[in-house]
Amino acid sequence: MRTTLTIEDDIASKLIEIKSKNHKSLKNVVNSLLRSGIEQLDKVEETAPHYSMTSVNLGANLPDLDNISEILAQDEKGIK
Repeated sequence: MRTTLTIEDDIASKLIEIKSKNHKSLKNVVNSLLRSGIEQLDKVEETAPHYSMTSVNLGANLPDLDNISEILAQDEKGIK
């Protein structure tokens, strides 16, 4: 695939440095680094813990905590 990327100056300098040091083309350096980054992301996703939560009935008539006016109205009535 052929595409155009805008690479920030600090990254471009590092890419050129790696290119010169390893005697590779810019294309090979960029593809290699992108491949490594994608592989690392895949590993993180595979090992990341998955959390789940279960709901619990507290047995109380609690106000909608996203609705401040409902909370204030119940507080004024003395409802807990």
